Amino acid sequence: LLEQEIKAKEEKQRQLEEKMEAERQSNEERMRQMKEKMDEEMRLQRKEFERAMDSNLRKQADLMQKGFNEKADRMRQEIE
Repeated sequence: LLEQEIKAKEEKQRQLEEKMEAERQSNEERMRQMKEKMDEEMRLQRKEFERAMDSNLRKQADLMQKGFNEKADRMRQEIE
């Protein structure tokens, strides 16, 4: 009887350890997936930021060119 109780407790202990290991692996997988998702979100945000910066730089260059052209036109008119 005592031997059966010991075996039953050992089996329960083994099952508990297996359950804990499965939970640990599940948690690790969730963490890996969360990190992957965060990395992807950061990559997309960085890409969007770069796209916005490029657009702003192009607008700035266009405005500067327009300003230079207007100034050059005024100077040419004064010369004429």
